[in-house]
Amino acid sequence: MSTKVISNQPAIFVILTALYLHSVAIAEIIRVPEDFSVIQAAINAALEGDTILISDGTYTGSGNRNLNFNGKNLVLMSVNGPEYTVLDGERNGRCLELRNGEDRSSIIRGLMFRNF
Repeated sequence: MSTKVISNQPAIFVILTALYLHSVAIAEIIRVPEDFSVIQAAINAALEGDTILISDGTYTGSGNRNLNFNGKNLVLMSVNGPEYTVLDGERNGRCLELRNGEDRSSIIRGLMFRNF
């Protein structure tokens, strides 16, 4: 009598790949100021892996300084680069801090920070 062993390895690979692609596919783009008037509100609403896209302008005041990703790995980026998108700390704290376990998948791109 022979015993036939059927491997579930290909099925497991397909299931894990589908789950990964689903998680990547559901990442959202949140726009400031179109969806949220201040950056911190967009960060607070974001889920792991989301992108916060910031329109041209100078962002000041509460909700636009002392930004905190709150442990979520996010992409924070401008539409047109640092020449057009400024986060001004108004010499009142920091512009941005990542200190709650965020990792290298957090990306900050195309922003100018000043007066922090």
